[in-house]
Amino acid sequence: MEDDVLLPLLTELMDVCRVNHFPQGNDLRTTLFKNLVGMAHGLGKKRFKRHYFELVTELLFATLEVEHGPHSSNFRTDDARDGNQLAIHAAEKCCEELSELVGSMIFRGRLDDGQQEVYDSVIQKRRRDRQSPGPVGDMGLVMGRDAFAGGFGGSSRPTRVD
Repeated sequence: MEDDVLLPLLTELMDVCRVNHFPQGNDLRTTLFKNLVGMAHGLGKKRFKRHYFELVTELLFATLEVEHGPHSSNFRTDDARDGNQLAIHAAEKCCEELSELVGSMIFRGRLDDGQQEVYDSVIQKRRRDRQSPGPVGDMGLVMGRDAFAGGFGGSSRPTRVD
């Protein structure tokens, strides 16, 4: 699809995603951020940077500022954080993955000062999250992703002792 057709469509999609007065707005933003990296890969690195980067980063960072930025944005409301954690998490992951696609220094260099602060905060948080263990369970045991599938590396099926 050519940019003269795709750019207006993506612009309209971003405009719809900015609206925050309807209950499914956060779900819409979550879905967008989960799929944006795949769309960027499909467009290609150069084409994405040239035509779509600024369009995408405006909404992305408006969402991230709710959690990471002291800066106000038109997106923020008094209860913007309530019910918005999935959209924020998806935006954090999208930010990190777009940065990897474009190159972290190029990505950061194309942001304004406030966005750079938010970007740095997001990247630091994502690194901390990868390095820290999972949540602690009731008996003080660390529960990783295999906690409910056998727990300590064993089979998830109970074994019968005769």
